[in-house]
Amino acid sequence: MSSKNAPVRVLFASLPWDYDGMRPAFQYTPNSLVQWLTGDSGTWVGTSPPLGLMYLSSVLRLDRVETRFLDGFTYSLEEFVRVIEQWCPVVLAVQLHAKNWPQDRMSITRLRERFPGLTIVAGGAHARRMGARLLVECPALDAIIPGEGE
Repeated sequence: MSSKNAPVRVLFASLPWDYDGMRPAFQYTPNSLVQWLTGDSGTWVGTSPPLGLMYLSSVLRLDRVETRFLDGFTYSLEEFVRVIEQWCPVVLAVQLHAKNWPQDRMSITRLRERFPGLTIVAGGAHARRMGARLLVECPALDAIIPGEGE
């Protein structure tokens, strides 16, 4: 997916949610800090911005790693595929949620099938709680980050 001279690119994501009853009832527009950290100036759906992923993004940017963020509340799996095709990240770092694990597992498996050379790592509360068991449940994952990502 990347050549020797290509920039290192990490795509941070919360994967698409499939449970309409779980979608938050309101939207908010990100402020300039959120836009700078994520590269996304659109409307976000959710109760708060994904601060953990944004913190990780800012740490990597200090080391001149290119980062982007996709919010699964506002992007479909097909849109994820288009972004990956166009932006060519080296790593996809996903935040897992226990309530969305069946959908997350399906999304990760489909992304692995479509992008076999992409490194897919997972973190978040569900990864911390489940640890290496997730690698058994979802062989499409390359690694689990069970604690603080920085």
